[in-house]
Amino acid sequence: MIAALPNILTVLRLLVIPFFGILLYDESFLVAAIIYTAAMATDTIDGEIARRNDAVSSFGKIADPAADKLIAATAFVVLTVMGVLHPAFAVVFFAKEVLMVVGAFIFFKQAKSLQMAEWFGKLAAISFFVAIVLTIFARYMGDDFGGGPFGVTAMVAMFGAVAINVMAFALYVRHFIKAERRKAD
Repeated sequence: MIAALPNILTVLRLLVIPFFGILLYDESFLVAAIIYTAAMATDTIDGEIARRNDAVSSFGKIADPAADKLIAATAFVVLTVMGVLHPAFAVVFFAKEVLMVVGAFIFFKQAKSLQMAEWFGKLAAISFFVAIVLTIFARYMGDDFGGGPFGVTAMVAMFGAVAINVMAFALYVRHFIKAERRKAD
């Protein structure tokens, strides 16, 4: 049972995504923030359980990061459609994620293995998580993005998250180039 728990938590995260999106769009900001936070907490929990119990699976290696990206993508799309976030934030998020998926696919085709996330990838994901939660919470508190104390905090966090994600992407590119050079030698 313990071995299956990480994958069960991942599937549950995938299943809550539509509810999260609907609640966020319906401006149930506090409930949406709680669901998003709980989903991201299970991400930490399922990974820890999988590693401690030697239950890392191919399904988990793919579905776990997919669940994280899908819930964040849902937040970016909904917040952008609602006019809370400028579309540029969503563009940065999606551009990085698409390029990362393409890079991972190329790496997988060549190496025939799935790479685990590096520390800077985890930091990038956490930074967007914090920025999204702060943005949702600011709306709950009645602040527009960039306005009022909560909105300003959310804006600073989002710009910081964008910077961290751009740096993480650059580090992944560097990592990929180094791996390619080692193969060539």
